[in-house]
Amino acid sequence: MVEDELAARIVRGEPGDLDDRRRAALRYTDAHMTVPRLIDEPLVRELRARFTTEELVELTFDVAAWNLQKVAVALGTDAPVDEHGVATLTFDEHGRTVYGSPG
Repeated sequence: MVEDELAARIVRGEPGDLDDRRRAALRYTDAHMTVPRLIDEPLVRELRARFTTEELVELTFDVAAWNLQKVAVALGTDAPVDEHGVATLTFDEHGRTVYGSPG
């Protein structure tokens, strides 16, 4: 989980004093979402040195889940889920995503 203040710094391009695991995860996330060929052997070696196989699978699924909307947006099929044109995203008590109004 990333704290709000850290997330804001990352968005501004100011990740600051991230530990090596978070820096590696951030490099992987950027490559996965923008230019997958940048997931090269040096990055894979670094990831394998810092994360277990299970952690890498979880990280990959998390990144992929947050990246799914790109195709729908590119195709223009990203219709809003409510009458106001805003697709809200919230989380339930188990950390699972809930689309639309929580209820």
